[in-house]
Amino acid sequence: MGKENLLPQSTLNQSYSIPRALETNQKEIITTEEQILRNYQDTIFSCLYADPECVLDLYLTLHPEDKSCGITQDQVRRIALENIFLAQRYNDVAFQIGDKLIVLAEHQSTINENMPLRMLFYVANEYEKIISSFKQKLYREKLVKIPAPEFYVIYTGKIPWVPKELKLSEAFNLAGLETAPLEVSVRVICEEDIQTTQNTLGSYYNFIGFVKDTVKSGKIRIDAVERYINQFSGSRLFKKFLEKLSAEEVANMTNFEFNLEEAMAVWREEAMEEGMEKGLEKGIRSLMENMKFSLEQAMDALSIPVEEQPIYAARIYKQ
Repeated sequence: MGKENLLPQSTLNQSYSIPRALETNQKEIITTEEQILRNYQDTIFSCLYADPECVLDLYLTLHPEDKSCGITQDQVRRIALENIFLAQRYNDVAFQIGDKLIVLAEHQSTINENMPLRMLFYVANEYEKIISSFKQKLYREKLVKIPAPEFYVIYTGKIPWVPKELKLSEAFNLAGLETAPLEVSVRVICEEDIQTTQNTLGSYYNFIGFVKDTVKSGKIRIDAVERYINQFSGSRLFKKFLEKLSAEEVANMTNFEFNLEEAMAVWREEAMEEGMEKGLEKGIRSLMENMKFSLEQAMDALSIPVEEQPIYAARIYKQ
């Protein structure tokens, strides 16, 4: 890619948990399937960018002008985003490098046009944590410096997405105002914006292409993933990430992720046809039966507010 810049809870001390077979001190095996169900909100995207080295590679893809600055992965501060909106999957990633605070969300289907508002909540929550240790300084005259935010959507959907930028001001009623009093801009990045697989983001797009081609004939087979990994010639870091997970885990996680995406699409269609409440009930049952979610997991996945969950739980148990 060219040298142009693509965009004019607390800090984690360890990586996000990556689903894999683990052996305990008692030599009891936790299977991949059990681990995936336990971490059902993890995605390939979030697991990939749990690694500081991959995060640094992502940052330098977004900011190629900083490649000669000698930034190391030790300067990466990963951020755990609060699950403010009960998002069905943890596919949002945030980190800070120097004076930049970067938040990314990955979307496989239609982009949520409320993303600027979601990003505003994310960054406000993080700023509150940053200043919590020196709140007294806010009452002094000297300006308190905070990291500059950057917001991205990594779009992997089939339908071309226009425009390439989402703005918070589009949600305002600006009658009588020439300019918005507050703005949050979110840049939408598509595959054509990343024209190489020699970085982790370009490699991720390549992997998603492989997945979409493969799922046309059914579930992704382990041997197909093994061939993909063996033949992959893109980013060294991305190949190392896939090899660390193992072909079986990659296949299981990806099948799970795309089955969930399909289930959510069916729920949205039924909700439009039958009404939101009936659609949500069907969605809960579908996730419980087909994805083996617990009732609580299914309601969280469908972003049902906590205060409304007892109502839906009673309806499900009644039938």
